[in-house]
Order: sequence, then structure tokens, then C-alpha cells
Amino acid sequence: MSCTLLLAPLLCAAAPSTLRVRLEQCASRGHAGLPSVLLLAEDDKGPAGSCAIAALRVCADGFVDAAAVARPFLSALYVEPRCRRRGVGQRLVSEAEIVARGWGYGSLCLHVHERNTAGMRLYEKLGFATVEDGSASWRDWSLWHNDEPSGVGFAWPSVGRRVYMERLHAGEETLARGSEERESSGTSPQAG
Repeated sequence: MSCTLLLAPLLCAAAPSTLRVRLEQCASRGHAGLPSVLLLAEDDKGPAGSCAIAALRVCADGFVDAAAVARPFLSALYVEPRCRRRGVGQRLVSEAEIVARGWGYGSLCLHVHERNTAGMRLYEKLGFATVEDGSASWRDWSLWHNDEPSGVGFAWPSVGRRVYMERLHAGEETLARGSEERESSGTSPQAG
């Protein structure tokens, strides 16, 4: 299996107009200039899986904040059914960590639906720990991705909570812990 990196700007040219609009909206919210890539795993039969990794300015409560410190987020991990239980997902997450380190980050963040037990098991096996259980902090995914009055973007029904997980490398603090310390000290988050 090989992993190929495709830069997000290359995807924009071929993206449907609604996706292009969503990417422009993300850029206008403080994500402009932050790195993002799509990882594609292939085997001899074609695409085996994919995931995205992007540096985002997101607070522990799930809100996009242009003043927040940017952190790398893993999202949209998918493995073709014929390739499951063969280490493809594990390899994609490992490659995403390499990318995050290459960008200078010491951790990798993600959020996963609480009902996605297979995903949560994989992430826990790979060393991710739950930072927020989603009970009162993360906004509903459909609001986070479809909060424009125009309704442009992606929307999923509210069917449960999202769990925020993070894998740390030596010396890093979690997004949630950093937010709590800033609130208690009265300082505001710094741009990253």
C-alpha cells in the first residue's frame, strides 16, 4: 500500500461549488494560510482509504475562533470495506501524525461520534485520549459545518454527541487544558 499526499488547493479546482464556497468560508474565519492536505491510501486495486488533516483555529468548546491557537485536526477517515482490518486506517493516522509533526505541531486532534465505537477503539489503540466527552461543550456537527444563513455546507442530523480526542507528544498540553488555564488567568488565546 502506498500513501499519496494531495494538497488541498488542488482539490478546490475540482470541488463542487458548495464545497468551494465552504472552503472559502473556512478561510474567512481565520483558517486562511493554515496548512491542509488529503492523504490517500492506495493498493493494487485502487483507492483503499483516505483522511484529511488541517490546521484549524478551534477552541475546546468546538467554536471556530480566529484568535485561537491553530492545532492539527484529523478528519474524514475512511477505509474501503475490502481493505478494513488490514491496517489501512492505522497507516493513514500514522501518516497524518507525520504531517502534523512536519508542520511543527506536537499533537494531533480529532472529534468522533460517540456511536462510532470502531473509530473510538482505533483511536484509543493508537494512543488518543478523550479530552472532552461532548456532553456540553462541542456544538452539534451540523451547526459547526452548516451555520451559514445560506445553508451552504454540509449537514448531518443531530443524532448524538461528538467526542473530542487528542494524541499528545512529549511536552504538549491539551487544547482543553490550555483553554482552562487561559480562562482562569484572564488571558486571551494567542494566534498560532
